[in-house]
Amino acid sequence: ALKPFVYARAFAAGRRGVEPLADVPTVFGDPSRGYAPGNFDGAFRGPVSAREALAGSLNVPAVVLAAELGTASLLSDLRAVGLRSLDRGPDTYGLALALGSGEVTLRELTAAYAVLARGGRSVALRMAVDGPQSLGGSVEGIQVIHPAAVALVSESLSDPLARVRGLGGRLLADIGFAVALKTGTSSGYRDGWCMGYTRERTVGVWVGNADGRPMAELTGGAAAGPLFASVMRRAMAVVPQRGPVWDRELLRPVSVCPLSGRPVTAACPQAVTRWVRDDSGLHGGDPAGGGAPQERSCTLHRHAAPRPEALPGTPPWRCAATGRERIVVLGAAYRDWLSSQPVGAPGRDPDGLPWLDAASVPGCGTAEELRPELRIDQPRPGSVLVLSRDAQMEHQHVELRATARGGPANAAVQTVEFVLDGEVVARSRAPFMACVAIARGDHVLGVRPRDPTA
Repeated sequence: ALKPFVYARAFAAGRRGVEPLADVPTVFGDPSRGYAPGNFDGAFRGPVSAREALAGSLNVPAVVLAAELGTASLLSDLRAVGLRSLDRGPDTYGLALALGSGEVTLRELTAAYAVLARGGRSVALRMAVDGPQSLGGSVEGIQVIHPAAVALVSESLSDPLARVRGLGGRLLADIGFAVALKTGTSSGYRDGWCMGYTRERTVGVWVGNADGRPMAELTGGAAAGPLFASVMRRAMAVVPQRGPVWDRELLRPVSVCPLSGRPVTAACPQAVTRWVRDDSGLHGGDPAGGGAPQERSCTLHRHAAPRPEALPGTPPWRCAATGRERIVVLGAAYRDWLSSQPVGAPGRDPDGLPWLDAASVPGCGTAEELRPELRIDQPRPGSVLVLSRDAQMEHQHVELRATARGGPANAAVQTVEFVLDGEVVARSRAPFMACVAIARGDHVLGVRPRDPTA
């Protein structure tokens, strides 16, 4: 439920709602003992636009943004919108602050969402002892969040289609009018939240056990969502004239590729209308400031031609301007995640196109991406493996995987050798896999071409 404020800060700093963020397994800090957040459902989705990552409540993109912004800066912003219970130092919360590592009260969180409803202005809560009619008109407050950043957050949270990638559309049924909303579920199902707002009303719902006991696996959407919908309908029933959830004068529509967030090319399957900040003069004219006219087009969608000589387990395409096929090529940020998927990551693309590592497809990558590389994909660096109870003589059978990427030299890699503590323990042809017995203790694993000239 704190993610909207992470994105508000990122949008104010120049991030765009249409740009893709990498929802892939990510370790922050030391690879062997760092922070490795996952999503609620345990799955990762690859490239996801910032607006979809926010609306769909994906964890890794939020932590990536928090790492860019800095925990101290984020904590300052959260306090500015009224979350005063976050009274410890930034090191206490760490990057998990983006996902709710600090506890807040329902009153504080509702006041914070009221800031979003009021376009970024902080407004003190008041008790209405005689019913909603006693609230009176709006009260001017202090601008604590950039209004255009708030508009981007509200546009994302009020679009039901933006939730599909992360939540599969499961959140709330249509309550009859536009509303920006966000759910939250504490670890162990201790708390269920549903927060949301229109221009006129902000509603916050908490569900849980007063003694802190976990609920029966009830999420914020399932537990607090129905209450939120009922309360919001009743709160809005006395509003005679309803305003828009977000100010359209602060944003402008653009036609972009939904995957890259850039202008479409002939290789893109479709264009969609999205909203960006209407302040292209900011940030030195960088596209992040709202989309400058010279903004480069989509580079993720490419035309491709068949590659009959491709080895098993490698992409059967090459980038070719005259090719009839279309593929999606992703950069280094997605490399490890793609290596864990079947070739082409089938089923991931809405249009059924294959997703591929740019360095593995001839003619697609940049000079850096085409740098020859033979790397181990499994086990990951720094992995700690638990000895199985049925392991014989303290040896555990471990699956090894490796991948050859980039450069013409890798075309000659027919067979690799897995080297454990200086000794060759297995050889494999593509796809490079082996299962070896490894004893208890610390080990160094390497992989190399069997042919030293490759």
